[in-house]
Amino acid sequence: CSAPGYEQCLSCFVCVNVFVSLFLLQGRPSFLLSQIENSRDPFLNDEALTTVSVPEKKSHPPLRFVFSGYSLWLELEQQQIDDHGKGDLDRAMSDAAAEFDLGEAIPSPHVTALYGIDNVQDDEEMLRIFRRDVHRVILDVADERRKRDGKMQGGKVWPDLGATGIYVGVEYDGVNGGTMDMAWAEVTLATSPDHEALIDALYNLLYGNPKDDKKDVHSRPTPWMPHLSICYDNPENFGPNLTRSAIEHFIAKSCPTLDKAVDRNGRDVEFSRSVTGISLWKTAGLMSDWKCLDKIEFQ
Repeated sequence: CSAPGYEQCLSCFVCVNVFVSLFLLQGRPSFLLSQIENSRDPFLNDEALTTVSVPEKKSHPPLRFVFSGYSLWLELEQQQIDDHGKGDLDRAMSDAAAEFDLGEAIPSPHVTALYGIDNVQDDEEMLRIFRRDVHRVILDVADERRKRDGKMQGGKVWPDLGATGIYVGVEYDGVNGGTMDMAWAEVTLATSPDHEALIDALYNLLYGNPKDDKKDVHSRPTPWMPHLSICYDNPENFGPNLTRSAIEHFIAKSCPTLDKAVDRNGRDVEFSRSVTGISLWKTAGLMSDWKCLDKIEFQ
């Protein structure tokens, strides 16, 4: 100890412990050394010892919002497929849930074509429409596009989706046009006249064509706003948990294949993925209730 003087030295906590130990143990230095080596206080028995534990990191409660109907999801090309068959977009969903302590991850990466289809009776009817009509309608629009472009064959069924940046936001059902209670982070994607034609065809198939002047037919919201959601959370966690800077950091650290979708520092966005298929999901209930009913792969 550097303290000059007996009284000052005794004021040092470490010196006091060593002094008392040497005085009381008298002639048992080996015992003292063994206690020091084991980081144990020789005057405490096992019952007196307490364990200091670090509190476990708790996940946020699962998303509370109750969804509705059936939904048509576009499946995107995945890269860097691992030994378990999971791709970079699958891992982005699960890694985001872990990073932000979310109650659950989005069950499958997707871009919603139509959400909340509620004018069918049951799963059987929805599956019949999906298997019989959805693929046909998409192929019809693709054929029209090929004829317009002078390509009688080849080309993609659904045009690629390119990113415009990322977005982190929150909305409340019934507030400023909001229809859901949630916070979320997404890769925002661009639409085009060719994309809009496909969404129109699907909407008209499920809801009827507004040009038919039927009272129960309503026009779809336009334009289509395609996006690849990375994670969902309850709205109160927007800001304290989900922020743009946190999502940017997460993507840079954990999702290198998505990094070019981030519009940071004025950098041009260079991210695009092909659409590999379309799937039918029953999205009624909580997110944990969602169920994939069928998929169609584009050739």
